[in-house]
Amino acid sequence: MKVSIGFDRHLLKKCDNSYITIAGVKILSSYKVVSHSDGDVVYHCIADIFASAFLSSSIGELYPDTDDKFKNMNSSYFVKDSYIKAGSPSIENIDIILVADYPLINAYREAMRENIAILLSLENDKVSIRGRRSEDGKEQVECLACILFS
Repeated sequence: MKVSIGFDRHLLKKCDNSYITIAGVKILSSYKVVSHSDGDVVYHCIADIFASAFLSSSIGELYPDTDDKFKNMNSSYFVKDSYIKAGSPSIENIDIILVADYPLINAYREAMRENIAILLSLENDKVSIRGRRSEDGKEQVECLACILFS
């Protein structure tokens, strides 16, 4: 058994008619994520866990924001690629906390769980995701996740 924890944070910027992508779900928003890729904090966090637990690396080392190849990249690529590079380890469960004052994720939780489960060929009940408000007034979105590997 092995366990690993990941964290990611992105600033939000006011922007009319935009969207924020979280766990592969595009949410219509008056903000956009400040990021080199699509800024999906959940997917970045998961990819960072694979990089750390199995590759002695990080998402920033594997997919640097200085490489134009990753500009506006769909972050599902980072999850799938890092998972494969890690040897497609067996996952017991993934527990995810999204911290943000906006967007509130309750209406999107099941779609997010399903996206993660499909991406990693897991049953939905092996993925839990919940939201917490930061209540600090900062325009940012953060993710903390833990994966238990068998």
